[in-house]
Amino acid sequence: MAEDTDHDAAQHDASAKNPKDKGEHTNMTIRTTFKHSFWICWKDLAEFSRSKLRVIMLILMPLFMMCMVGFIFPSGTTIKDTPVAIALQD
Repeated sequence: MAEDTDHDAAQHDASAKNPKDKGEHTNMTIRTTFKHSFWICWKDLAEFSRSKLRVIMLILMPLFMMCMVGFIFPSGTTIKDTPVAIALQD
């Protein structure tokens, strides 16, 4: 047990002496944070869009789950017999 705490203290002292570790994370500005976040989002969307099945599931699964929850847990304020129209604007 004592060896573990001595080892952890030695690692902490070694990392404190390393000048690279001192200010490495403090240089992140809001602009670079948004730039990195946008890049990660773009990469994920590009990977996600390669599969048509994934895109279809992205749209259909939430609709399916909303219908299932509505049937399983109906409430007194459920809207019934409401006409729905779809406009085709080609």
